[in-house]
Formats: sequence, C-alpha cells, structure tokens
Amino acid sequence: MIDEQWLSGLKFIGPRGATVDGIAGIGSENIVFNATLPDGKRVVLKVRRYHLGFHIKELPLFLTGSPQYDIGRLNRKLLARVGDPLFDMMTSEYNRLYSSILAIMHKAKVPGLILSVMTPDSVETLPFILHTPGMQRRLRELAALTDSDEPKNPVITVNGPSFPFLGTRESIRDWAQESLESIERLWQTDPDIAPESLPENPLFVWGAAAMDGFITDDEMDDVATFVTEHYGPLASHPRAATFVSQANALANLLVQFLKENKVERFVKLCAKLGFLFQATDREGRVVADGFTELRR
Repeated sequence: MIDEQWLSGLKFIGPRGATVDGIAGIGSENIVFNATLPDGKRVVLKVRRYHLGFHIKELPLFLTGSPQYDIGRLNRKLLARVGDPLFDMMTSEYNRLYSSILAIMHKAKVPGLILSVMTPDSVETLPFILHTPGMQRRLRELAALTDSDEPKNPVITVNGPSFPFLGTRESIRDWAQESLESIERLWQTDPDIAPESLPENPLFVWGAAAMDGFITDDEMDDVATFVTEHYGPLASHPRAATFVSQANALANLLVQFLKENKVERFVKLCAKLGFLFQATDREGRVVADGFTELRR
C-alpha cells in the first residue's frame, strides 16, 4: 500500500531541476506531483504508481537523478519484502511483464501464448510464469469479477494502462477461469524452477529494485555484501539451482515480452551475486550477458 501521507510531505529536486513538493493527487494508475520549474512556473508531474519506491517510501533515481536513499536502509526494506506474494504489483517491470502476458493470453488463450514465443527456453519459461503466485492471483481476481450495477455499461477495461483489454464481465470471468484450468494442465519439466516459491527468491526482490530506479553500479557491492550476510553466498545456497533457474527465466521473459526493459540491470545484479546467465530475445540474440555486465 502506498503511504499518501509520506507522498504529501515529500520535497526534492526532480527532473529538469523542478522542485517537487507533495502531491496533487493519486489515482488507481498514476501519482501526480506538484512541482515548480526553475523559472518559477508551477506545473504537475505525472508518474505511474507501479514503482517500488512508492511502496517502500524511498525516492527512485528516475525522479531524483542521484541517490537520495541510504543503501543500508534500502537493503533492510527489501529484505522485509522477500516472500511478499504481492511484490510483483509493486514494481514497474514485473507488473508490465505480467500485464503483457495477460493481454496476449486474452487474445490467443493459453495455447496461443505458448506458441507466441518459439525459443529453446520458452517451453520452460512460459509455464513457469503462468504458475507463479502473481499470475495465479491476477487470473483469480478476474475470475471473481462481480456483475455491474450499471447494466447499460456491460463492457469494462482491465489489466492496467500499458496493456489493457476489454470485454463484458461475464466474458472476462469465463476467460480467466478457462485460463486457470488450462494452466493447471501445463507440464512443468524443470523441478528446480518451483514457480510457487518465486516471491522468496532474493534475486527477484533485489533485481526489481535494480530495474526500478535503485542500486547504482557503485552500490552493487554493498548489496552483495548485505545479501551474503543474511543468506550466505547465494551460489552455494541449498536453493541456488532454483534461484538461478527463476532469475534466468525472468530475464528472458522480460526481453521477449517488453520492447522497453531494463533487463541489463537485473542481469548485472545477479552476476554480482554469483549467478551468470544470458537473456536472449525471440530471435535468439543475446540482449544481456552476465559475463559482460560483470566486467563493465
């Protein structure tokens, strides 16, 4: 949940030197900040609310330009989010990824989605993301839509601003329930990937922060030290195979379903934590390589 009182009390220098001082409003999809330009002109700044910083009460780099958070405090807040089943809703990249996949699945249904990405890894990555708590929760919520009190407006729009789709409540309910049943029949061949445990993966949580406007290159060693202190060396962890299988799947999915993404930040942070892998697009081109990112 976003703390509106915290937002209202914010004052910082934002994009193009604008002084941001509190909020003009907060909606279901956006947050609107009050701001003053260097020439004194009053303006408003609108940003999407699906950014991690707004949920952990820290200002992200895309708003401030330079870090205005303490990396130690940030690490402690991220540690508290490990295991949170709603974490995917708090971040830009994960929320967009799930929304993109849902939109394709609404149009093509589960079999069409599976056929939409014919890459060597898609036989694992797509069943994985469909079985994760984030996707299961979103589909269950759509399957539980109630009838409208306004029968003259039977068509609704769902799935957020980036990848919206529409339909009657009945048609969306039926589609969501059918999708859940189709996903249940999908075979997951890699036992290490364990989709139900994704929220418990530290790479999932700190990786989101790296993509959502936190953790500079200089701060990655501090993150690695903090995570190691709490979990031991992740590459030697009893669940290391699960951690890397899930992270690799996410990286490839981000590349293949989002035209604009920050997967390089995710891959670099994973490399700092001891997990080296590549993210490839639908044509098999390497978009991010842990070996390369680690040397930069």
